[in-house]
Amino acid sequence: MEAMDHKCCLILLLCALLRSSTMNQFTELEEYDLKMPGVQTEQEDGYVTFWYPVMSPHRTFYVTDIIPKPNHSTAHHMILMGCTELLRAGPPRKQAEHSSSCSILYAWAHNAPPLHLPVGVGIAVGPSTPIESFKLELHYLPKVNYPDYSGLTLRYTAQTQPRVVGVFLMLSNWALIEPGRKNVTVDISCRVPEGVSITLMAMRTHAHDLSRAVAGYLLPRGQPPAQLLGMGNPQWPQAFYSLKSLNAKFNSIDISSGDILLARCVYDSTSRTRVTQIGHTHSDEMCNLYLLYHTNSFSLFPPEEGFCMVNEFNELAQKVMDENPDMPSSTPPKIVRGSVSDLLGSSSGTVAPNISLPRILRLDGLQIGQLSAVATAEIGGGHELVLLHRCENRWNSQSFDGRYRYRHKNAYVTSDPVVHLDPVSMHVKHTWGANQFVLPHGIRVIHNTKSGAPEAVFITDVALHQVFKFNWGQWDEPAIVWGTAFEPGSSPRHFCQPADVDVSSSGEIFIADGYCNSRIVKFAANGTYLSDWSTLEHKAPDRSSTIRTLSPRYRLQVREETQDMDIDDGSMIVHSLTMIPPEANALEQVCAANRERAEIVCFTTAGEEVARYGGSGLLPKIYAIAYSQRHRVLFAAINADDNMEQPYKSHGVLLDPIRPHSLEQLSSHPEMLTGLKESGAIVGFFAMPQIVQPHAMTITTSGRHIYAVDLASSIAFSFEIATNGEAISNRRRIQGTNLVFIQTTCEALNFEKNNGYHTRIVGMEEAGFQW
Repeated sequence: MEAMDHKCCLILLLCALLRSSTMNQFTELEEYDLKMPGVQTEQEDGYVTFWYPVMSPHRTFYVTDIIPKPNHSTAHHMILMGCTELLRAGPPRKQAEHSSSCSILYAWAHNAPPLHLPVGVGIAVGPSTPIESFKLELHYLPKVNYPDYSGLTLRYTAQTQPRVVGVFLMLSNWALIEPGRKNVTVDISCRVPEGVSITLMAMRTHAHDLSRAVAGYLLPRGQPPAQLLGMGNPQWPQAFYSLKSLNAKFNSIDISSGDILLARCVYDSTSRTRVTQIGHTHSDEMCNLYLLYHTNSFSLFPPEEGFCMVNEFNELAQKVMDENPDMPSSTPPKIVRGSVSDLLGSSSGTVAPNISLPRILRLDGLQIGQLSAVATAEIGGGHELVLLHRCENRWNSQSFDGRYRYRHKNAYVTSDPVVHLDPVSMHVKHTWGANQFVLPHGIRVIHNTKSGAPEAVFITDVALHQVFKFNWGQWDEPAIVWGTAFEPGSSPRHFCQPADVDVSSSGEIFIADGYCNSRIVKFAANGTYLSDWSTLEHKAPDRSSTIRTLSPRYRLQVREETQDMDIDDGSMIVHSLTMIPPEANALEQVCAANRERAEIVCFTTAGEEVARYGGSGLLPKIYAIAYSQRHRVLFAAINADDNMEQPYKSHGVLLDPIRPHSLEQLSSHPEMLTGLKESGAIVGFFAMPQIVQPHAMTITTSGRHIYAVDLASSIAFSFEIATNGEAISNRRRIQGTNLVFIQTTCEALNFEKNNGYHTRIVGMEEAGFQW
């Protein structure tokens, strides 16, 4: 049945960590075959099951693709399960050696295509995971007289994926379908158990000849209105389809403890003269709905709770689903290979960016302090890298008093905190900024909208509570200074630890203010104050030129406490900004990362709120955001948090932001906002190995490189980006980084390949590692 300056020891430790992982962490995808060992059956509707060991009992791998390889003349369906029992290496076996709990990973039927998981998402298998063996079940329709080798090929990587995959199965194991009836329904409903927090991204249906539709619904916390998760037709190829392609209003949606899941199967028995029951054979019927989800590694459904077989909320199910009688089309949705609409879905058909294997670089002979920010300048058909660090100064819990005043006035950095580099040779082109900053925080390079040449550099300083604009090449003196040195405040003439800056297409300047004020402040291109607004709740922007203070809730908080303690309710820090340009007649937007709330909020340039993006996929904290016009994707850097009960690892998230033509369009089409606060805009992830605190991030204008800096280690990282169809140095979904070692070098490493068990390298190319 279908069921800061580096210490030498720190660098040596990092080198040791890299040496231990080396090539296996960044290899190409490998393949692992799970095939029937030449089976034959004694009758039709035969079920055959075999057990297989995982790739290695000693290493964790992540499956990113599942390619079905059935004998189409005999195979009716296949189900792949992951089980808790560790099997010894050897051939497939017909039964497990001990009792084992299993959960469904994948199912195939009706000529379904391969499953390609989104970027940064994988099925974790091996030690310290719930999957230490595989179980493959194959249902043969006719009697099989000749040896059959149907099965699956798994493509996998040793590279840790930020999100892991699971399947929740809703099924009915008992129903009678009377003959001659046009509309027979079978309902299933359950409450999500405690401790579960997942993000649903796709659905798959399975039923037999009489079935016309299988639909899924969600009641958040058990309360209406119900949300359609999708409605599929079991007569289509039985693949996993993105939610939007199944008529949901979102790409993905968070589901957690207390929510109610509902499913309905609809049958048409007008062609049949006998009673049909739920059963194992092709002449029986089935009612199965597979929910494919991603989550962190500690919030998967336990194997014993990974299915729902009852109709716990019968009256509620009838009320919800009787009100939604629409049937799906007989034409299946198009599966767009390699697009973010491939699985997670996208309203815009955005092309999914892929991130390359790493090329490791080094920077020697330069004393670097806390590495705070990074920018790029497009020059001569290429770009140069611009790093911002704090030299001899450090921001720690003793840096500020309870009134957010810096304790060490006039402690200007005496060496240059701004470093311009060639990103290929890592040659230092020039440095500047000595005796102008105290604790520089954010940097932005602005380019001329016509020529594309760099025009200005903006820098924020949290100790000075100021923001500086330098015309390009004129580094000795700023062209404009906003704020009053060493004086925090919330008026248009003051800031409180401003964090970031960005500039609109028309030259208007937006400042993230910041750690204490939780607002965005807007200035004209000539530096004149225009307005400001809070990022915590929508406020009509004040465009007057008079001094305005924020409401008491958002006013600068003055307390006798150190800087590292929470400010107000702990959800105040506006840490990063990025602009979404006004392409294709869409509104231009300024987006802010609310660090502690783990949300991104986007506004029009006039301050009206457009959308808020949140959900479990953005936890625990967002430190940096950047929009790529080339990919039409919003990138977010998620910070690690080892202090939580279950530690998160740093990683990147890809979001597909909405781009309305007007606020009136949002008012008339509120479905555009559905699910955005519950991970609905997330279309992929990427790993950030070795990055502890990704403090800032930028994307080149060409959209081909991401640069990020780790404040904890003062290491800069780069990622190469490519889209499908372009030549890149590795196959898709292998996420890697280029480590830019500051001040110190590591000895060259000897990379070794680990071919694993029953594996082969797929199109292996040399990565070209350099130190």
